[in-house]
Amino acid sequence: MIEEKQVIINDLLVNYFAAETDPAAPTVVFLHGWRSEARVWMPVLNSCAATGKYNLYALDFPGFGKSEKPKQAYKLDDFRDIVLEFCKKLNLEKISLVGHSFGGRVAIKLTIVTNVAIEKLVLVDSAGFKTRSAKKGLLNTIAKITKPAFKLPGVRDLRPRIYKLIGAEDYLAADTPEIRQTFLNIINEDLTADMKKVKVPTLILWGADDKDTPVNFGKRLHSAILNSKFEILPHAGHFSFLDDPRHFVDSVIGFLDQNV
Repeated sequence: MIEEKQVIINDLLVNYFAAETDPAAPTVVFLHGWRSEARVWMPVLNSCAATGKYNLYALDFPGFGKSEKPKQAYKLDDFRDIVLEFCKKLNLEKISLVGHSFGGRVAIKLTIVTNVAIEKLVLVDSAGFKTRSAKKGLLNTIAKITKPAFKLPGVRDLRPRIYKLIGAEDYLAADTPEIRQTFLNIINEDLTADMKKVKVPTLILWGADDKDTPVNFGKRLHSAILNSKFEILPHAGHFSFLDDPRHFVDSVIGFLDQNV
């Protein structure tokens, strides 16, 4: 049975879903992507819970789902620390991380921390690379749009169309200045060096039709992470675990059950 619960982490109310079977069973923590929430994992959680072999958790990052919004702009390490404290507070052990997109960034950061024992890592259509030219153009354009001249009546109404045109819907959708700055902080950090520090067994799952993080990103991740396996899910997009849930769950359970 999957329960919805709340816990205070670093002075913030954090909402999460849990399916707890046996304290001695392996633990799997699911991390959602940007502009998403823990509930997106529900089909996967239900399938994994049916096996009765794992303790399962999926949390809403601060500022997403039902979790409290942070009072200041976060950096990637702040999200990492939230998950770290979540695991400590709930006394989680034998932990495997499953991170989708932005959640993959957080999972990579947490996996290379020395004071937490992550046993396995699953990266799903994960972000982590900084595409310099595109991000530089995005940041420069946003900087111009936020100048006083663009806040005048009439001009201000054009901003949503401009944001959509340059592919900055994620920035526009952020409902507080802190979350908007958090988004900029996140996309401006390149994790290539961190990927090379990952030493645990890693499964990389990718939707063949992913347009947000193309398959080439998955191949680069596979090259950067030494002990990794790369698998493409045909006919799936960026949310590959929703587009092809049976294939996804079978791959993840098969990987988690392996004795390495």
